[in-house]
Amino acid sequence: MRPEQIVAVLHNLSGKTSRLGTALVYDLVFTDRRTVGIVYGGAPAAAGWPPNPSTYPQTTPSLAWAPGYDVRALDAIVAGNPANFSLPYERIDHAKIGGVMKKSLSMKAGSDTYIFEVPKERLDELKTVVARRIPGADV
Repeated sequence: MRPEQIVAVLHNLSGKTSRLGTALVYDLVFTDRRTVGIVYGGAPAAAGWPPNPSTYPQTTPSLAWAPGYDVRALDAIVAGNPANFSLPYERIDHAKIGGVMKKSLSMKAGSDTYIFEVPKERLDELKTVVARRIPGADV
């Protein structure tokens, strides 16, 4: 089996999960196997996540691979904060990008729901990643 790879990172999205219900700011890390939600600034630097995400070199203004995220450390980062999550694509029952005034990405996995507001300037890139990675997504 080949090693997991990060395909895209979407920084600074306002989102909430049904587990917590509180809106937090997340980075969404898309790998070739899963979506990982990391509370912005909520993971320990020792787990492979730098304490200042503004230091990431950006290759595009929105979706970019961030050297601060080490795919080998994602599980440790997720474990570092109960608001973080790891969602394998095969567990996602339904994913949709929609909304009239505000666009959002919503994902449903079992009884859990994940909703993230998506700024207009990031929408096309997010649609591309979601369409390629999440089977059956409505984009």
